[in-house]
Amino acid sequence: MTTKINQIKRNEAINFHKMELDDRILKAIAKLGWLTPTLIQESAIPLLLEGKDVLLRARTGSGKTAAFAVPVIQKILNSKQYVIPKAFL
Repeated sequence: MTTKINQIKRNEAINFHKMELDDRILKAIAKLGWLTPTLIQESAIPLLLEGKDVLLRARTGSGKTAAFAVPVIQKILNSKQYVIPKAFL
């Protein structure tokens, strides 16, 4: 199933902290100086974290790359929490 985001109404702004991202990601976002997610990030990141398929189209510089990269990094960090090093087996 593909979710296509055509138009999003901004009723209440969502910040990165409300997305329940790993602290390391939040620190990196703060270091980059990103105060709030762009519209495309605010819309896509929660859906991608849920594992939904998303089709995005937006202008250059709108934050599409981060909208896809942040959830990928989050999933990698989550998967590493559950890996037991071979030395402990």
